[in-house]
Amino acid sequence: MGWMANALPLTLMSVIAGAQRTAFRASTATLPLAALFALSLGLLGLVGAAFHLDRLGFPLCVFKATTGLPCFTCGATRALVRLAHLDLLGALAMNPLVALALIALVPWGVADAVLALRGRALVLEVGPTLGRLLRITVVPLLLANWAYLIAVGR
Repeated sequence: MGWMANALPLTLMSVIAGAQRTAFRASTATLPLAALFALSLGLLGLVGAAFHLDRLGFPLCVFKATTGLPCFTCGATRALVRLAHLDLLGALAMNPLVALALIALVPWGVADAVLALRGRALVLEVGPTLGRLLRITVVPLLLANWAYLIAVGR
């Protein structure tokens, strides 16, 4: 039956913490969120590139407009547009962490789209080792990325 035939009991979880070990698995009980997210971002990147949304002369970020400092995602639109132009180095210069996350989303989104054709979705089950690693590294990575954005004046 899959997610297309029975929409009510679906879960919106593409990442599940607390598994015995880290693994990807195909599930019929969840929506293909990675595929939908990748498609949405791909379309946004193309629209941004077509309308030059990366070249506006004013900040769209309320945090930056208020404080003068970039937020954690400042440069994300510019990074997305650079990726739409296949400019990897330009995307990394705009916001390294966002660019890497967008690049990592591509294979997950493709795999999710392929599975969606069969009524399934890709779910990442995070085991205790990866869970600990993520808890230790996520905050320092966010802070290092933010320091970079401040240093380069995003």
